Amino acid sequence: MPIATPEGASRVTAAASDVVAEVRAGLLKLHEKTDLFFDQVLSRHRPRMQCAPGCVPCCGRMPSVFPVEAWIIAHELSADKDMVRLLERLIKPVGNRDEAKPCPLLERGRCAVYALRPIICRSHGAPIKVPGRPLDRFDACPLNFNEPGMRQLVTAEDVLDIDRLNQILAVIDGMSRQAFPEGAGLDLRMPLAKGISYFLRTGF
Repeated sequence: MPIATPEGASRVTAAASDVVAEVRAGLLKLHEKTDLFFDQVLSRHRPRMQCAPGCVPCCGRMPSVFPVEAWIIAHELSADKDMVRLLERLIKPVGNRDEAKPCPLLERGRCAVYALRPIICRSHGAPIKVPGRPLDRFDACPLNFNEPGMRQLVTAEDVLDIDRLNQILAVIDGMSRQAFPEGAGLDLRMPLAKGISYFLRTGF
Protein backbone atom coordinates (compact mmCIF):
# COMPACT_ATOMS: atom_id res chain seq x y z
CA MET A 1 0.00 0.00 0.00
CA PRO A 2 1.83 3.13 -1.16
CA ILE A 3 2.15 6.31 0.82
CA ALA A 4 -0.17 9.06 -0.40
CA THR A 5 1.39 11.16 -3.14
CA PRO A 6 0.97 14.81 -4.17
CA GLU A 7 -0.72 13.55 -7.33
CA GLY A 8 -3.33 11.78 -5.22
CA ALA A 9 -3.79 14.76 -2.97
CA SER A 10 -4.46 16.98 -5.99
CA ARG A 11 -7.69 15.08 -6.60
CA VAL A 12 -9.26 17.23 -3.91
CA THR A 13 -10.08 20.36 -5.87
CA ALA A 14 -9.54 23.89 -4.63
CA ALA A 15 -13.31 24.32 -4.46
CA ALA A 16 -13.56 21.27 -2.22
CA SER A 17 -10.77 22.36 0.11
CA ASP A 18 -13.17 24.55 2.10
CA VAL A 19 -15.44 21.54 2.59
CA VAL A 20 -12.48 19.45 3.73
CA ALA A 21 -11.52 22.11 6.28
CA GLU A 22 -15.10 22.29 7.56
CA VAL A 23 -15.37 18.51 7.80
CA ARG A 24 -12.04 18.28 9.66
CA ALA A 25 -13.03 21.01 12.12
CA GLY A 26 -16.46 19.50 12.71
CA LEU A 27 -15.16 16.00 13.35
CA LEU A 28 -12.35 17.13 15.66
CA LYS A 29 -14.86 19.24 17.59
CA LEU A 30 -17.11 16.21 17.98
CA HIS A 31 -14.11 14.23 19.25
CA GLU A 32 -13.46 16.98 21.79
CA LYS A 33 -17.06 17.10 23.02
CA THR A 34 -17.27 13.30 23.31
CA ASP A 35 -14.02 13.18 25.28
CA LEU A 36 -15.27 15.92 27.61
CA PHE A 37 -18.51 14.02 28.23
CA PHE A 38 -16.65 10.77 28.89
CA ASP A 39 -14.13 12.43 31.23
CA GLN A 40 -16.92 14.05 33.24
CA VAL A 41 -18.75 10.72 33.61
CA LEU A 42 -15.51 8.99 34.58
CA SER A 43 -14.76 11.64 37.22
CA ARG A 44 -18.20 11.12 38.79
CA HIS A 45 -18.10 7.32 38.65
CA ARG A 46 -14.42 6.41 38.95
CA PRO A 47 -15.03 3.60 41.51
CA ARG A 48 -17.65 2.09 39.20
CA MET A 49 -15.69 2.32 35.93
CA GLN A 50 -12.55 0.35 35.12
CA CYS A 51 -11.55 2.42 32.06
CA ALA A 52 -7.82 3.23 32.16
CA PRO A 53 -4.74 3.08 29.90
CA GLY A 54 -3.96 -0.51 29.03
CA CYS A 55 -7.53 -1.75 29.49
CA VAL A 56 -8.27 -3.19 26.04
CA PRO A 57 -11.26 -5.59 26.21
CA CYS A 58 -13.23 -2.97 24.26
CA CYS A 59 -10.62 -3.34 21.49
CA GLY A 60 -11.51 -6.99 21.04
CA ARG A 61 -12.62 -6.48 17.48
CA MET A 62 -12.12 -3.96 14.68
CA PRO A 63 -14.92 -1.38 14.64
CA SER A 64 -17.12 -0.48 11.70
CA VAL A 65 -17.05 3.29 11.21
CA PHE A 66 -18.33 6.09 9.03
CA PRO A 67 -15.80 6.60 6.18
CA VAL A 68 -15.01 10.12 7.41
CA GLU A 69 -13.71 8.61 10.67
CA ALA A 70 -11.15 6.57 8.72
CA TRP A 71 -10.40 9.58 6.53
CA ILE A 72 -9.44 11.82 9.46
CA ILE A 73 -6.83 9.27 10.58
CA ALA A 74 -5.27 9.01 7.13
CA HIS A 75 -5.54 12.76 6.55
CA GLU A 76 -3.89 13.78 9.82
CA LEU A 77 -1.12 11.18 9.73
CA SER A 78 -0.28 10.95 6.01
CA ALA A 79 2.59 13.47 6.29
CA ASP A 80 4.31 11.37 8.98
CA LYS A 81 6.12 8.67 6.99
CA ASP A 82 7.00 6.66 10.10
CA MET A 83 3.37 6.67 11.18
CA VAL A 84 2.21 5.67 7.70
CA ARG A 85 4.65 2.74 7.72
CA LEU A 86 3.33 1.69 11.13
CA LEU A 87 -0.27 1.85 9.91
CA GLU A 88 0.61 -0.15 6.80
CA ARG A 89 2.30 -2.82 8.94
CA LEU A 90 -0.64 -3.07 11.34
CA ILE A 91 -3.31 -3.07 8.63
CA LYS A 92 -1.64 -5.38 6.09
CA PRO A 93 -2.54 -8.68 7.84
CA VAL A 94 -6.23 -7.72 7.77
CA GLY A 95 -6.33 -7.24 4.01
CA ASN A 96 -9.90 -6.77 2.77
CA ARG A 97 -11.53 -8.68 5.62
CA ASP A 98 -14.50 -6.99 7.27
CA GLU A 99 -13.68 -8.39 10.70
CA ALA A 100 -10.53 -8.73 12.77
CA LYS A 101 -9.93 -9.77 16.38
CA PRO A 102 -8.49 -7.88 18.16
CA CYS A 103 -8.52 -4.46 16.47
CA PRO A 104 -5.43 -4.39 14.22
CA LEU A 105 -4.55 -0.89 15.42
CA LEU A 106 -3.58 -2.21 18.85
CA GLU A 107 0.19 -1.87 19.17
CA ARG A 108 1.70 -3.40 22.31
CA GLY A 109 -1.53 -2.97 24.20
CA ARG A 110 -2.06 0.64 23.13
CA CYS A 111 -4.11 2.20 20.34
CA ALA A 112 -1.77 3.40 17.58
CA VAL A 113 -4.20 6.17 16.61
CA TYR A 114 -5.58 6.99 20.06
CA ALA A 115 -5.81 10.76 19.54
CA LEU A 116 -7.82 10.20 16.33
CA ARG A 117 -9.78 7.10 17.34
CA PRO A 118 -13.42 6.84 16.14
CA ILE A 119 -16.42 7.95 18.20
CA ILE A 120 -17.41 4.36 19.01
CA CYS A 121 -14.02 3.92 20.68
CA ARG A 122 -14.23 7.24 22.53
CA SER A 123 -17.66 6.50 23.93
CA HIS A 124 -17.19 2.85 24.88
CA GLY A 125 -17.35 2.36 28.62
CA ALA A 126 -19.75 5.20 29.29
CA PRO A 127 -23.43 4.43 29.96
CA ILE A 128 -25.21 4.28 26.59
CA LYS A 129 -28.90 5.11 26.24
CA VAL A 130 -31.08 2.25 25.02
CA PRO A 131 -34.35 3.59 23.52
CA GLY A 132 -37.44 2.29 25.27
CA ARG A 133 -35.62 1.13 28.38
CA PRO A 134 -35.62 2.69 31.87
CA LEU A 135 -32.62 4.88 32.65
CA ASP A 136 -30.85 2.26 34.78
CA ARG A 137 -31.02 -0.30 31.97
CA PHE A 138 -28.39 1.46 29.89
CA ASP A 139 -25.76 -0.39 27.90
CA ALA A 140 -22.16 -0.32 29.13
CA CYS A 141 -18.92 -2.27 29.17
CA PRO A 142 -19.47 -5.39 31.32
CA LEU A 143 -16.52 -4.32 33.49
CA ASN A 144 -18.35 -1.12 34.48
CA PHE A 145 -21.36 -0.65 36.78
CA ASN A 146 -21.39 -4.40 37.36
CA GLU A 147 -22.15 -4.61 41.09
CA PRO A 148 -25.57 -4.40 42.78
CA GLY A 149 -26.88 -0.86 43.17
CA MET A 150 -24.29 0.77 40.91
CA ARG A 151 -26.67 1.42 38.03
CA GLN A 152 -29.09 3.28 40.27
CA LEU A 153 -26.36 5.88 40.92
CA VAL A 154 -26.29 6.89 37.26
CA THR A 155 -28.29 10.01 36.37
CA ALA A 156 -29.60 11.22 33.02
CA GLU A 157 -26.58 13.51 32.55
CA ASP A 158 -24.31 10.45 32.69
CA VAL A 159 -26.02 8.55 29.85
CA LEU A 160 -24.80 9.07 26.29
CA ASP A 161 -27.28 9.22 23.43
CA ILE A 162 -25.20 7.34 20.86
CA ASP A 163 -27.98 7.60 18.25
CA ARG A 164 -27.71 11.39 18.40
CA LEU A 165 -23.94 11.18 18.01
CA ASN A 166 -24.34 8.93 14.99
CA GLN A 167 -26.81 11.40 13.44
CA ILE A 168 -24.20 14.15 13.75
CA LEU A 169 -21.53 11.85 12.33
CA ALA A 170 -23.78 11.03 9.38
CA VAL A 171 -24.12 14.74 8.57
CA ILE A 172 -20.33 15.26 8.74
CA ASP A 173 -19.78 12.15 6.64
CA GLY A 174 -22.27 13.39 4.05
CA MET A 175 -20.39 16.68 3.82
CA SER A 176 -17.10 14.85 3.29
CA ARG A 177 -18.49 12.98 0.30
CA GLN A 178 -18.96 16.31 -1.48
CA ALA A 179 -15.19 16.82 -1.46
CA PHE A 180 -14.13 13.43 -2.81
CA PRO A 181 -14.95 12.31 -6.38
CA GLU A 182 -15.56 8.70 -5.28
CA GLY A 183 -17.23 9.63 -2.01
CA ALA A 184 -20.77 8.93 -3.15
CA GLY A 185 -19.81 5.33 -3.95
CA LEU A 186 -18.51 4.48 -0.50
CA ASP A 187 -20.56 2.33 1.84
CA LEU A 188 -22.36 4.08 4.68
CA ARG A 189 -20.01 2.33 7.10
CA MET A 190 -16.78 0.45 6.55
CA PRO A 191 -14.25 -1.57 8.55
CA LEU A 192 -11.73 0.81 10.10
CA ALA A 193 -8.63 -0.84 8.61
CA LYS A 194 -10.15 -0.96 5.13
CA GLY A 195 -11.11 2.71 5.38
CA ILE A 196 -7.67 3.87 6.49
CA SER A 197 -6.05 1.80 3.74
CA TYR A 198 -8.40 3.32 1.15
CA PHE A 199 -7.73 6.91 2.12
CA LEU A 200 -3.97 6.45 2.42
CA ARG A 201 -3.94 4.85 -1.03
CA THR A 202 -6.08 7.46 -2.76
CA GLY A 203 -4.44 10.43 -1.07
CA PHE A 204 -7.72 12.21 -0.23
